[in-house]
Amino acid sequence: MLQNEQINLAIAPEKTLFINRKILYIYKGKYLAFTAKQIDVLHLVSLGYSNAKIAKRLFMKESTVKLITYRIMRYIERSFKEKVDRFSLIVIAQKLGFNSLPKINN
Repeated sequence: MLQNEQINLAIAPEKTLFINRKILYIYKGKYLAFTAKQIDVLHLVSLGYSNAKIAKRLFMKESTVKLITYRIMRYIERSFKEKVDRFSLIVIAQKLGFNSLPKINN
């Protein structure tokens, strides 16, 4: 666990906290908690991958990727009281630093 903390804190130390099995990111003054699987999906979303490509890279069904993405968007909508579409999800993920995570080699 300590190694993962060091890696993530090195990427965005001012935006990352760890609680239980979720990683907390600070965005617009609020905490957003994501699981490891959600972070994997957000990383590829921030790089502009389609749901089909994400599913192939992460060895999931496309419907699972759609569900994870949908739940992330609804979670952000509830947190900030504003509509989130795929484009704004990409922008938010990039602002949180998901596009600078190490590449997934598949």
